[in-house]
Amino acid sequence: NRHILYTKDTNGDENWKLYKVDVITGNSTLLTPNNGVQARILKISHLHPTKILIGLNERTSAYHDLYELDIHTGKKTLIFKNNEYLD
Repeated sequence: NRHILYTKDTNGDENWKLYKVDVITGNSTLLTPNNGVQARILKISHLHPTKILIGLNERTSAYHDLYELDIHTGKKTLIFKNNEYLD
């Protein structure tokens, strides 16, 4: 793959945002821009190199919902709405 993924918070607030950096150009792109939301990389597979599974607590801070994220387009698709499992 041409990208490296990383998470970064702001001033230690632990609201991790997900970024990708293009290893050829060095350009960094924010993939999860919402403030006050914690993003977690949950699963990456070599079988689906352009898509990853992430957890986001954007709906409610107590629960992370499961999303498929296309790292090329930034499009998120809700896979599982979590109303039960605390992190």
